[in-house]
Amino acid sequence: MMNRQRRKTLALYAACGVCLAGVAYSIYSYYTTGSNLQNESQDGNNSNDNKKPQYTSRSISILITDSIISSDLSIVNILKHTENVTLILTEGLTSEDLSNIIDEVDMVDFNRLKYKIIKADKNESVPPLLNHLNNDLVIYTKSEFNLDSKYLRAEIVGLGQELESVNDTVLSYIVRS
Repeated sequence: MMNRQRRKTLALYAACGVCLAGVAYSIYSYYTTGSNLQNESQDGNNSNDNKKPQYTSRSISILITDSIISSDLSIVNILKHTENVTLILTEGLTSEDLSNIIDEVDMVDFNRLKYKIIKADKNESVPPLLNHLNNDLVIYTKSEFNLDSKYLRAEIVGLGQELESVNDTVLSYIVRS
């Protein structure tokens, strides 16, 4: 059995050891991150035109309708590069409709990312589904879907019918500049 003085000394040594380990870890992480940031800044100076777009981390739901399918929106890139984007297929659409517009190169990624696609059998089930997902942003086309916003907690963006504006507007919310 240890006496009181020995327990105090042992506790003091343990506290010093934990502090030393914390300092060592912070020094290690500083040097490893500092060298990575330095390499990235050097790479960025050499190739400014090869920058990859940065995608948002906001949780977003996109209601997929016929006009979004026909708008050349890069659905696979959006699914591949974002973590919190969910595609909701409205009534009358299936995942086969999406796979028809995707080229064979991206089909492997599309099949791997199908879990981010939700099929709504009826248009009446979309608002409760959106409430359940609790997204920050909901994107839909005004002309093809009527969405009542008074029950939703998310920011709602209604798109027009022009195909160019659909693509640009959706990407402006997903890709950070």
